[in-house]
Amino acid sequence: MRLDWIPAGAVALGGAAVVAVFAGLGQPFRALVVIVFVAICPGYAAVRLLDLGDRLAEATLAVSLSVAIDIGVALVMVYSHLWSPRFGITVLAAITAAFAILGPLWGGAAASR
Repeated sequence: MRLDWIPAGAVALGGAAVVAVFAGLGQPFRALVVIVFVAICPGYAAVRLLDLGDRLAEATLAVSLSVAIDIGVALVMVYSHLWSPRFGITVLAAITAAFAILGPLWGGAAASR
């Protein structure tokens, strides 16, 4: 069993995005970190549980699922009248961390890749 560094990187990037948003860091850095995190990390943390075995399929599904998760979080915030970009990034980071933690608990090949 080797260490799967990608979920740890996704969680770290989520933490960096939360810090960048709450600390009000400069625009180029904050935008880059948040866009990369939002576009890839939530979906990849979930897709790796499927253990597809095909990196291209995982990457494609990760981006698609990330967009779907992002839209879902945004819709919940809009319909509940709780719109806040800070809250949205925090929720996405929590979802990413939950999927990353679920991977080793899920067992099987996804945990040992």
